[in-house]
Amino acid sequence: MPVCYRNPLPECPLNAPSGSTVLDVRGAAETVGTIRRHLKSAKRDRPDILIVPSRIDRRTGAGRDVVATLAALTEPVAPAISYRAIVADSLATGEAVPPETPSAAEFAALADAVMIRLGETQ
Repeated sequence: MPVCYRNPLPECPLNAPSGSTVLDVRGAAETVGTIRRHLKSAKRDRPDILIVPSRIDRRTGAGRDVVATLAALTEPVAPAISYRAIVADSLATGEAVPPETPSAAEFAALADAVMIRLGETQ
């Protein structure tokens, strides 16, 4: 099941990462349902939910279709972060992903999507 990262500020979106397998998508659906039930019982409509497709292998059918599949949960879906060795290497070494790589562009798009959800940019 994907981990839901709880933000300390109520105006911040909750990020629910999801992979592309059937089990990942099912876990994302359960996570979104749990968040919705909590928000309803708390009589709140905030924070927003943002589903983040991560570790996506676009060479597979599930990887190519994951954004549309997750969008069926009727919550916003962030730009996907692909499964690449360079990301794992950067995590292992503590170094940033090199700026001129496709992974860097994906992380920049994710950051832009989060900032837009927060109302920080247009």
